[in-house]
Amino acid sequence: MNIAPDQESFRVRATWRISKALSRTSEQSTRVIRKTSAFAEQQIRRTSKFATEVDSGLNKMGIYDNRFQERRSSRQLLKKEEEVSITTLMYLYKFRQKLQKVEFLFIWTLFFALIASFFIANKDLVDQVYTISLIYVQHSVFSRIFAYILDFVNAAVKLATDDDSKWSAIPLWLILHHGGVLGSHIMIAFFFTGPDATSNNLPKMLFGLVATQSSHNTWTKKYSLILYWGNVLLGFVCLSCITDLSIRSTTRKGGGTTILLCGVLSTLCGVLLLANSAAKGTKKQKGPPVTKSTFDIGKSYDALDCRLTEEEEEEINRVSAKMSLIEED
Repeated sequence: MNIAPDQESFRVRATWRISKALSRTSEQSTRVIRKTSAFAEQQIRRTSKFATEVDSGLNKMGIYDNRFQERRSSRQLLKKEEEVSITTLMYLYKFRQKLQKVEFLFIWTLFFALIASFFIANKDLVDQVYTISLIYVQHSVFSRIFAYILDFVNAAVKLATDDDSKWSAIPLWLILHHGGVLGSHIMIAFFFTGPDATSNNLPKMLFGLVATQSSHNTWTKKYSLILYWGNVLLGFVCLSCITDLSIRSTTRKGGGTTILLCGVLSTLCGVLLLANSAAKGTKKQKGPPVTKSTFDIGKSYDALDCRLTEEEEEEINRVSAKMSLIEED
């Protein structure tokens, strides 16, 4: 098929105009980039020069060294204090973990010694072991308070995102569990357990020892989760039994009974929230299934639209006009 001469010349002229327009656009873009870079370098030089002049003036007046040196020294002091605080917390928390193991083993020693003395049927031996157990249960309240304070501080430091939300980062289950256990411990040790190894007090002491050791078994997680959660369940059952025995045996039912029941319920809520949090953590560790990406660079590159929009062209022209005004100045 033959093409008319007029159509052929029109096509040549159109092609030449398009190529010329593209070259002008490329040159204009290059000129805008070059002018923008030159303007940025000029502003950086001006800012640097101004900062140098300010520093020189402050040095001559004797202000720079004192003021900024004090600020630098205060920052270094705060950093050192923070490092010392974190180091002290780590040391105390390691001591708390070791103390937890010692109390765990000591409680089981008292438990089996009390049972052995009961089967030997030696009343004096039973009284001695019971007295030692009661003294330990009463004074271990202070070690529990110390341990729980460290738990709260450790949770605040590890889980907080910034200084403002440090204490609000403590999980609710930790507050409920520690508060309930501490309240139940105080009430049982000082108000619902007598000083003599009677048939009424002996079962409460045995249940109390098992319930107490259950709150010192965190370190067993690394060996077996079944052992840990089984011990937690055993401890709560024993705590419920000693609560029932204490309420049945006392004739003064009032504020103490209410505090004891609230402590048991708070402990139960804390354990349930902890179990729920642990279950969610296990699901998050598994993560979602890995999906294969469907984007292929070789096949999808042609589908990308690299053309400039009208807004982008207007922005380029606006910047070019500003650069020309700056050069004329």
